[in-house]
Amino acid sequence: MIAVGLDVHFRLIDRDHETGAAESGIPDIRPPTPPEVPTGSASDCRIQGTYAQITVSTRTQPRSGHGGSRGSVEHDGASVLDAGSAGDADSAGWLRDAAVTAPVQPGRLPDGRPTLIIGDVGGCAAFNHLQGDNPGHDRGDCGVVSCADVLSQFGVRLTEAETFLHATRFHELHMVPGRPDQSGWTLPAEQAALLTDYGVPAHAEQTQPVDRLAVAVQQCHGVIAMVNAGVLWCDPQALGHGQANHAITITGVARDPYDGALLGFYINDSGNGQSGKFVSAHLMTTAFEHEGGFCVVTDSARAAG
Repeated sequence: MIAVGLDVHFRLIDRDHETGAAESGIPDIRPPTPPEVPTGSASDCRIQGTYAQITVSTRTQPRSGHGGSRGSVEHDGASVLDAGSAGDADSAGWLRDAAVTAPVQPGRLPDGRPTLIIGDVGGCAAFNHLQGDNPGHDRGDCGVVSCADVLSQFGVRLTEAETFLHATRFHELHMVPGRPDQSGWTLPAEQAALLTDYGVPAHAEQTQPVDRLAVAVQQCHGVIAMVNAGVLWCDPQALGHGQANHAITITGVARDPYDGALLGFYINDSGNGQSGKFVSAHLMTTAFEHEGGFCVVTDSARAAG
């Protein structure tokens, strides 16, 4: 069977040299300014000597068990759930052999392709909001909001303000004097400590592939990923130096119902307030894996349901 799709390549290019993966070390999770309207498409967006180049090519691809690069185009909007059970869509039987404990239901991607949605995307959407609802109105606390999101998934319901005050008291966030738009940011280890403080032990990881995120979500672990916001939002003003500079919560995984190929993820993004947004596996690889693969994963899994 032949499938024709679009393959999107996103590179950060400097005037003097090209940059590839993020430099090793601790990510700079100092937040960018969220875009007013996420675009999802752009070309040669220039900013301070660096621009994001997106090249789009059409090619014919074999639809095989290896998955190839299907699902490489990013779309806005949530998936549409289909009637029927996940077992009905699992024609190849791969789901029966996979270690999946999270809820599974058939649905469709924003472009209409069928998918299996793994995870409680709709339920977790209620735990997200636009960041900045804290005593100092600091708008750089994406990590704090992501922690509150994960804690809510485990039944520990806290507001952003409560979580922010706790992180301030225990020196788990950072302030930039006179810059509320950049204040409140946290490092992965501090996010893990914050979760642990509230009885949800977690740890920070780095140099992880996107498959690590998928497996953790499928097994009902809470997952926070550090991404480059400029790549994720397709906003050159949020690229920074190409490093991981934004925290998001991964709430679901999209897989091909026929062969289990990873098609993408569902995320809660407090930077723009979007919940349950689909992000293609290709885009997540560029925004997360190529920027150092930093993430925070809870040690234990929550009860599925």
